[in-house]
This record gives sequence, structure tokens and C-alpha cells, in this order.
Amino acid sequence: MKLFTGKQIKEYDQYTIRETPITSYDLMEKASRSLSFEILKNCGTESNYIVVCGYGNNGGDGLAIARMLHTRKIKVQVFLCNPGGILMSPETKKNLELLEDLISVCQVNAVEDFNPDIVERSIIIDALLGSGTNRRPQGLYLEIIRRMNNSKAKIISVDLPSGLKTEEILCSTDMDMVVHSDFTYAIEQAKLSFFYPENEKAVGEWSVIKIGLHPQFSKITESPYYLIDAEEIKNIYKPRSKFSHKGTFGHCLIIAGSKGKMGAASLASKAALRSGAGLVTAFVPNVGIDIIQSTVPEVMAMEGGPHENISEAVDRIEDFEAICIGPGIGKKQATKEVLERLLKSSKRPVVLDADALNLLAEHKNLLNFLPKESILTPHLKEFDRICGEHSDSFSRQEGQQKFAKKFGVYVILKGAHSCIASPDGSLWFNATGNPGMATAGSGDVLTGIVCSLLSQGYTSQEACKLSVYVHGLAGDLALRNQSTESLCAGDIIDSLGLAFKQIQHFSSH
Repeated sequence: MKLFTGKQIKEYDQYTIRETPITSYDLMEKASRSLSFEILKNCGTESNYIVVCGYGNNGGDGLAIARMLHTRKIKVQVFLCNPGGILMSPETKKNLELLEDLISVCQVNAVEDFNPDIVERSIIIDALLGSGTNRRPQGLYLEIIRRMNNSKAKIISVDLPSGLKTEEILCSTDMDMVVHSDFTYAIEQAKLSFFYPENEKAVGEWSVIKIGLHPQFSKITESPYYLIDAEEIKNIYKPRSKFSHKGTFGHCLIIAGSKGKMGAASLASKAALRSGAGLVTAFVPNVGIDIIQSTVPEVMAMEGGPHENISEAVDRIEDFEAICIGPGIGKKQATKEVLERLLKSSKRPVVLDADALNLLAEHKNLLNFLPKESILTPHLKEFDRICGEHSDSFSRQEGQQKFAKKFGVYVILKGAHSCIASPDGSLWFNATGNPGMATAGSGDVLTGIVCSLLSQGYTSQEACKLSVYVHGLAGDLALRNQSTESLCAGDIIDSLGLAFKQIQHFSSH
């Protein structure tokens, strides 16, 4: 799914109105019907709804939602803020007239006019300002936003929290000027601002309400931004033939572990197996051979100090369809030599994580030896060690794009919405996962999944997309039996089977 800027979203609406054809009013009615259905499904009919509207089309959606709630005999209070008497769009004006025939609409011309009756189950539907906002709210609008935020009511935003732009990052001083939504229902597609951690307090949880905008617009309109969704994964996933065997699905080499950090090697190796690799060999130090053989008996092991057997591994490099290096390996000089020899010898993409990334940060000349289409999986601090400090998520995202293009590699920047930067400059945001996955070893699991998928013949881009999606999905499935506090990396591995089963299901339909 492509993600568009605010300007492109407006063009998307107009294209749909022109090409479907459908009137602008009917499109607003369609969106409002879908929104009211989802709100009632999730919040129920017993809640006390307070709809806060502005004069724009976002306000028109709010007015239509209020009418639909009222026709269901649900208690609803409506406040319309348009103190300057700004000319409404024909669609918003029509929805106001229809609603005023049914219930009283409170016209808010001063902050004292905004006095909703807030009780225990009150829900504010924020339809004050939409994606057309091009400056910070001021005056009455700002006062209403602050009153909403200070209320005890749950807040649901229509399409975008009022005051937040479609592709911006809020700084701390801006946060008081936007609605702090508990839940945001985005119309047709997520907005870029949803994916930045700085905006979490404004956006809250979110989901996308599809209203059937014309699919041709997405095909003909360019965007470097994408969301990895079930449809994308459906097109990537490769079902297995019943005549396939372990040799069909490749052989992974996982260079991982050191004294006291053999858990990383075990997690990455086990995740590689659970993700479908036919064969997995772990190259581990002498102190870890018994650990890896006992914790993951299905894995073959190559034993030695960090450099004693590397010549053997390098000599056999063509025996492996995919190689990853980094989890728990440490940063000793001998380990750096292992990394350097591997990068210079490999003619295939290599997966680099953890200490391999830290070694790249300390020896930046090694970046020039990265095999094309290699995959780097840093968390925020590891990325900043390589590319320098960044002031916010947007500048880090730009750095991620430049790095991927410069070295011809893929960079999976791990986080709540892990972001993949491709060598062509495109960015892919992941939609699966939860806060419980912010735990030791979760990244090692992802590394094992990526390496496994590469070994099975997925391209680097396919392996990146499928790995972050299934990794997050497994975390979501694991959370059904855990809390965000108790979730461990091993739980993610244990749920990989269910995650792939779910992918198989929607790929077959």
C-alpha cells in the first residue's frame, strides 16, 4: 500500500469523484457511515457521544456521524466551531442542515459555549480540523483542543487528530496545540505522521477505514512511502510444494555468540529454523558449542575461537545460501577480522546485526565492502553510531534513505513501526508488532528470520518485508497469552508457526 502526502490525498478524493463517478457528498456519506459503524462496534451504544466539528470537510464527516448516531437513538451532543463565519463547503453545509432538522447543534463562538456534558462513559469524536490544516491552531480552536485534552472523556479522532499535519513530527512545544487522541480512524490510508514516535501522544492507537477510493490513482501516482500490509505479504509469500525437501529451502550460516552471550546465537538459530530454513549451521566460539548443541539440537555447529575456523567458513562460503553475523559476537580485533574477511569474500548479500553493526561504526572503511543488497538491522542507537546523531525521526529517516542508496543495501530500522529503506530510496513501514517486543533478544529473532528467508530464495527486498511482518505478527499472537511486560523473545519464536499459518491462510484466499 502506497502512503501519500496530504496534497496527494486531496487529489485521491478528487480523482475518485471524477472517475467513479460519485458526488463529493456521497463520498462523505460513505466515509461517515463506515466511521460510525466502527465507532459503535468498538465503543458501544451506551456511551455518551460528544461530536466536535469545524467548518471544513472533516467537520462535515463529524456532522454526518452525529446524524447517524442520532438515528440509532444514541445520545449525542454536537458542537460546531466556526466563529468567523467562514464559508462551509457545500457538503458540510448540507450535513449541518440535515442534522439541525433532527437535533440542536451548539454554535461555538466563544470558549464558554463549549460546555459538553461529560459523564463516566463520555466519548469525544474529534472532527474539528482535518488534513487541510496548514498552521498551528490558534484562538478559539486552540482553547477547544485544550479543553478536550483536559476532559476525562475518551477521544476518537476522525482521519487525523486536530492540529496534526499529515507528514510532520511534533516537537515538545507543539504537543499542547494538538488533540491527544486515544484512537484515530484514518480514512482510506494511514498518514505518515502516524509512524513517528514523537507523535504517539497525539495519534494514540489507530486503524484504517477503507471507503473504496479509486484504485487506479494509487497505481499511477508515485510515492516513496509504503505500508507493509497483508495484501503485500500475500503477494510475496511462497507456498511449499509437497515434493520439496530440506535442500530446497537453503542452508543458513549464523555467525553469533561469545562467552556470556550464547543466548543470542541460540535465538537467531532457532528463529531461522522456525522460519523455514532447510539447514542451519551456527559458527560459535569453543565455549558455546555445548550450549548451542543442547539448546537447538536441530542446528549444526562449527566450533572455534572467533577466528580459528573462519578460514574454513570462508572456504565454504558458497555452501551457504545466506549468512548472518553479529548477535552477541563482541567487538574484539579478531572478531573485526572475521567480519572484514566475510564482507570481502561474500558474493551474496549478508545480514548484519548487533555487534557487526557496532564494528562497522568503529571501522567505517568496512562499509565499502558491504555486498550489494546486504541487509542491516540496526536499532536507533546502532544506526546513529554508524551515521551520526539525528535530532528527530524525520532526519534519521532521511539518513536511512541516503545510506541505503549510497551503499546499495537494505536497512531495517527497528522500532514500533520498523522501517525498511531500499537502495532505490523507497521506505516501507511495518504495521504489525506491539510494545511487548521491546525486549532482549527480539532483534536476534528478527535476524534469524531474515537470514532464513534469504536462504529460501526470497530476494533481499522480499526477505525484509516478510521478516518484519511475520516477526511483528508472531509478537502480536504471543501477546494473547502474555502481557507486554512478560513477553520474551522466546515467545515470539514459539508463535512463528501460528504467524506463518495465518499468512498461509490469507495467501490461499
